[in-house]
Amino acid sequence: MTSRGAALGTARSASAWLVLAAALGTLWSPSPAGLEGGRGTLQTPLMTVPQPRLAGADPGVAQALSLARRSLDVLVARGDLTPAELATAYGDTGLLYHAHLAFAAAEACYRNAADLAPDERRWAYYLGYLYQQNGRLAEAVQAYEQALIVDPGFALAHWRLGEALLDQGLLEASRRHLRISAETEDTRAAALFALGRLALATRDYGTAIRDLSEALRLAPRASRIRLTLAMAYRGEGNLSQARAHMEKRGDVSPAVVDPLITAMEQRSTGQRTLFHHAISAVNRGEYALAAEGFKSGLSLDPGNANARVSLARALYLTGDVESARRELSEVLHGNPDHVLANFLSGVLALESQQVATAEGFFNAALAGEPKHAGTRYYMGTLRLRAGAYAEALRHYEVALEQIPDHGLAQLGEVLALIRSGGAHAAVRARLERAVSTHPDKSIFAYLLARLLAASPQGKVRDPPRAVALAERLYNNDPQTEHAEVLAMAYAATGRYPEAVKLQEDALAAAAFFNPRLVSRLESGLARYWLNQPSPGPWIGNDPHVGAPPMSPVLAFRDYPTETPY
Repeated sequence: MTSRGAALGTARSASAWLVLAAALGTLWSPSPAGLEGGRGTLQTPLMTVPQPRLAGADPGVAQALSLARRSLDVLVARGDLTPAELATAYGDTGLLYHAHLAFAAAEACYRNAADLAPDERRWAYYLGYLYQQNGRLAEAVQAYEQALIVDPGFALAHWRLGEALLDQGLLEASRRHLRISAETEDTRAAALFALGRLALATRDYGTAIRDLSEALRLAPRASRIRLTLAMAYRGEGNLSQARAHMEKRGDVSPAVVDPLITAMEQRSTGQRTLFHHAISAVNRGEYALAAEGFKSGLSLDPGNANARVSLARALYLTGDVESARRELSEVLHGNPDHVLANFLSGVLALESQQVATAEGFFNAALAGEPKHAGTRYYMGTLRLRAGAYAEALRHYEVALEQIPDHGLAQLGEVLALIRSGGAHAAVRARLERAVSTHPDKSIFAYLLARLLAASPQGKVRDPPRAVALAERLYNNDPQTEHAEVLAMAYAATGRYPEAVKLQEDALAAAAFFNPRLVSRLESGLARYWLNQPSPGPWIGNDPHVGAPPMSPVLAFRDYPTETPY
């Protein structure tokens, strides 16, 4: 390819230019008067636009891209377009290529358009967005900087440039651009979210909490903010706030109104592109828009079972449960062994309290994929609730083979082991691992503290460590159960007066707020008055914790999908 920006010698003949014109490769300013915008008679070679491979493409997509390319060829060959007109021809073709994920062809078109119309910000901006999509961050930075030379107040470019710089670890440069974009309403929430991440990276927890809290106020559905906010609160030492936000975390980022990108995406045709944009809408939490995208794609490809399952998921997340159920039924009518459709159908049946029906779907899912982690978790929890503890334990163990750090499956495994009378050493080993991998989940520290305080097995029992765990729990969250376990730990170390005082306070609180604990607390108080420790970590085999939840929303929203369409 001829180097970009080099002036061509005037000695070349007119016939040589015609050859170049026909090639759609090194293109030129065809006006006899030369290029406008101060270029005079100097000729600038442009990038060759590669032909995307259309074999196997959707017929509608192949037709649209072929027509656009022929139209560009005709416009280039005419020889009477101004540079601005030729830039528009390249840029518009690039938008179509970009919308259909033909990135190499789109890049060439955008670069040519930006060279031909250097005072037009949008082509450099589109080029930056394309680079950012493909992880070419250094090139994205250069393109966004070019757009900002044209329009220094371009808030969207400041935001995307700030994000690209942040992803490269260039924190100070990122902060400057993000602060500018935070002054504009359409980008404020997203910019503050990025600024909060930046502050967290530099351990400026106060600034992180301020920016993230404001971002969450502006975009309350942006659940992804909560994870970063939880980390900031944890860094500041406010574990109760950290836990509260961690429990509500999700994958929805603050929405940004970007008419330029929307205009590009709206040029898509064909099911593959429609499905791709539907998945992007899911990732943004725009479930109604995602459902429309999947419906449009399925109108072109009605037999795509994976896309129909994704449609069912999007419909469920909009609140249209019955339509989601119908779509899953249609998938299973033609594909009765479809694992994810069976799993999600089982989840829906459970939501309607149809346990036997749910188990039928779950068994069908396991027939197709015996180690399906989601199904194993649900089956384990059903068995736990039914009192079939050994069977529950086997399901949880298989689930954890696939996802070793799944907190809810770890909890289910511990509860099943406790209630089946498992050895305390095995329970401790699992709890130690869970406490290590999930320090934010107090339930594991609570159960471990009880075990260390009152296990009758000497190698398991560790009262001083139980005191340390329980004190941390109680100081961070002085709820009744945490007071009770701290009293148990104090008693195990012989600190009976402190145990009595704590247990009395817990009993007084439980009388008003948690009456179900009163009898248990009274029994413990009577022992401590007699200087007797707790006889065991649990009452019977009950660790005072219910079975882990089975949330349909989490299953429909978060369960990983290898092939979404």
